[in-house]
Formats: sequence, C-alpha cells, structure tokens
Amino acid sequence: MIKTLVLKNFRKHEDAFFEFGEGLVVLRGGNEQGKSTSIESCLYALYGSRALRDSLAETVTWGHKESELKVELVVEFEGQELCFRRSKAGAEVIKDGVVFVTGQNEVSALAAQLLGADAKTASSLMLADQSGLRGVLEDGPAAVSGLMAKLADFAMIDNIIVEMQAKLLLGSDAPVREKLKQAEADLEESFNALPLPSKVADLREDSAKAGYRVENLKQARLDNEAPAYNLAIEKFNEAEAAALARATAANAVSRAQAKLGQVSGELDTAKRKVVAVDTGRIDTLRRNLFDISELVKRQNEYKRFLMLPAIPEFHWEGGREEFEKELAEKRDDLQQAKQGVDALVNKARNLESHKIVGGVCKTCGTDVSKREDVLEKNAAIDKEIANLSAEILAERAIQSAINVEVANLEEVAKSDRQYLSQIPHTLAPYIQHENATIPSRVLWVADVPDMGEVDANALKKELGTLENTYEASRRAEGEVTALERELTRAQLDLADATARLEVTPDVDVVPFAVAYRKAAD
Repeated sequence: MIKTLVLKNFRKHEDAFFEFGEGLVVLRGGNEQGKSTSIESCLYALYGSRALRDSLAETVTWGHKESELKVELVVEFEGQELCFRRSKAGAEVIKDGVVFVTGQNEVSALAAQLLGADAKTASSLMLADQSGLRGVLEDGPAAVSGLMAKLADFAMIDNIIVEMQAKLLLGSDAPVREKLKQAEADLEESFNALPLPSKVADLREDSAKAGYRVENLKQARLDNEAPAYNLAIEKFNEAEAAALARATAANAVSRAQAKLGQVSGELDTAKRKVVAVDTGRIDTLRRNLFDISELVKRQNEYKRFLMLPAIPEFHWEGGREEFEKELAEKRDDLQQAKQGVDALVNKARNLESHKIVGGVCKTCGTDVSKREDVLEKNAAIDKEIANLSAEILAERAIQSAINVEVANLEEVAKSDRQYLSQIPHTLAPYIQHENATIPSRVLWVADVPDMGEVDANALKKELGTLENTYEASRRAEGEVTALERELTRAQLDLADATARLEVTPDVDVVPFAVAYRKAAD
C-alpha cells in the first residue's frame, strides 16, 4: 500500500506532498494537472529512469537541473514500512530508520523482487490504457502464465472458469448442433408467421414516430440536462479542490505543531543539562596543581644537585677566563720552544753538511780531508756544532717543562668537561657556578624545597570532575541557543500554517457529490 509521496521538481510538481489512505484511491483532476505524473513518479522511485516515459532531462521541471529532481515514496509491504528515495545522485531504501539497500540498480532489483514485476511490466500495467495492456502479454503464452501466477490469485481464475462454463460453449459440439437444428426449425416457423405487408407498414410508421419523439427527448437533454450536469460536475470539482486545499493546510498545521513539540522537548532537555560551575574553584585548583608540580620538579632537581660529585682534587685555582688565558699562553710557549729547537737542529745539520770528510785532490792526488786547512775548518765547525748541541739540550729541557705544564692544564680542561657533562641541563634554573676553580664548584641558588611527600591526586580528581561538568554545561548552552532559534522558527512556521488554514474555506463535499450523482443519473 502506498502511504506518502514527496516530489521535488518532477514535471509539473516542483514541491508536492501526497498522503494516501487505505483502500481504493482515485486521483481526479483536469487535463495536464499531473495525475499520470504522480503515478510515473512512483515508478521512478521504484525502478529508476528506465521506467520514465522521457529522459531525465525532459522529466525535470523546466528551469531546474537534473540533480534537483528527487522523489521519496513510502510503501507498506507485508506489514513493513519501506521508504524509497531516488535522485540522479543515487537511490536508497530505508527500513526502520536505517538504510536497508543503496544503489540505483540494487534498489530497482529490490522493487522488482517485492512487486513481482520488472520496470517494463510495471510501467505497462500502471500507465497503459485498456488496449495498451496487451503490451504486457506480447512475450507469449509462457509469459502470460507467469504473469497470471504473480498478479492474480487462483480463486479468481476458478471464478473465470465457472463463468465460462455457464455462458460459453465448451466441450462437445453435439448440443450445439441440436440447438442449431431447433433454431432452423424455429426460423422456418417464424417465416411462416410473418405479418402482412400492410401490418409492417403500420409498424414502420409507428417506429418513425417513436424515433421522432426520441430525437425531441435527446434535444431536450442537450438543452436542459447537459448544462445542469456540466455545472454540477464543475461545482463538484471545485469543492474537491477546496477540500484538498483545506486538508493540505490542516496537515501543514499538524506537522508544524509536531515540530514545535519536538523542539520544545529537546530545548527542555538541553536546559536541564546547563548547571552552575564554580570557575573560581577551577582556577584555584589549577594554580594549586601548578604550584605542586613546580615543587615536585624543584624537589627532584634538588635531589640531582645533592648527587653531584665534588670537584676533583687536581684542579685549577682561579677563574675560567684566567685558566683559558694561561692555557693559551703555555700552548704558544710550547710552540715557540719547539720552533727554537727545530731551528737549532737545522742549523747544526747545515754546519755538519759543510764539513769535508773525504775526497782526492785532482792536482796532487792526496786525501783532501787530511789537509791542514781542511782540518782547521772541520775543527771550527765541530766546535760550533758542540755549542749548538748544548743549546739544543737546554731548549729541549725548557720545552719538556712547558709540555708538562700544558699537559697538566689540558688534564684540568678534560676534567672540567667531564665534570660539566655530569650536571643535568634541567638544573640550570636552580644553580650557578662559583667560578673560583676549574672545574667550578656548583652552588644551589633557588629556595631549598620542603622534601616531604606531596599527593595531588585528590586535587586532580576534583579538577577533572569540575572541568568535565563545565565543558558539558557549555555544550548544553550552545544547544540551548541553537534550539531557541529553531523554536522561534517552528513558532513562526506554526503561525504561518495556522494563518493559511484560517483563510482556507472548509467545504463540505457531500452536497456537491450528491448533486453531481443526481445530475449524472
């Protein structure tokens, strides 16, 4: 059973709502008023665009896009209410408020399964005239049998067979032949009983007079009764249209009242969720928890401070700037000492290279190194090299001493780096370096915290409860604001619908229907 039908931009219906009752429903109206369109829209909701007479572009209301065409059909099938929704964007079937089937083809398949007819068959049955119904049967006897099995019950078929047996000639033709023989005998008897020609002429004259009276009666009907009939049906149609307008207006009022009641209930529920929350207490708890957090942090850092090692026994007495200056100067001294030793060594090697230690004179053939002048020169060089060796030993002693000093300073620098690496960076806000030794002693400069146990769980629990309550109340306030606006709109809608109902006349159709039936009779 069809219950409701909603049309958006479907041919002549830009925004239409139909509500159907139980039993036989008749759609009545003038030509091109959308009666067939309403039936076609049901087919579209069930089977999609393949069930339309024209394309979707020709079906949508003129001046609108295809995407704006929408149909919603609510039907009751075997005690279950199903809502078919379809548009160009898609199709779905809703059952008990939940999407049951989705997809253009899937929804069409479900409709064919429920109704026992595909789109072509349903279109032929719902839109064709009496002669057009033959189109359903074009597929032959097998299809006819299948269609009868789906669309008619067997009790109806049994009744048809009984009527055929009562009124049609079935079975053997012997009784028919006997009747034919009897009819021929009756015909011969009738010919024998024909009246005289004069009697026939009188009867024909009487018949002509009767025909004349009939024509006069027909003209009287055209002149008097037909106008009264036309006026009666016109008034009846007007009364029906007025009654439909009244019912539509009343239905709009009912829907507006229901909406107003729904919004009012939701608003009352939302208002009950709005509660007063002590925001000052929330701020106090947050400050207290922050103070506790800072105290716990300072306690932990103080414990780390107490675990720091003492500065090494081997350290530098003095500030960091003095230490770095001393280390740089000693490194420069060491470099200069190395350069001085290298210069003396190179000078000694150069002198050694000038000594004559062998060779034969090309003139006299004697050993050159044995010559007295050569011996004197070599002796002078040896003496100078000996003096340089003494200087080299002295400079190397100085270099060694400087090297020891540099090594000691670098060991202090290494110890300083190791010591500083053991100080967590989180201690930085609470300490400062004495800067009287390297490594430098670390001093605790912040307030020494109370090292007692601190339990913030109760405060956290209370704060969490208050914050959750506050957030829920704020959300409820937003709902109240939105629902109050919606309530205002619902009140305006109800007032508008009530005003339309008040100006819509309440017409009793019964007298017009009685007058129409009387005129029709």
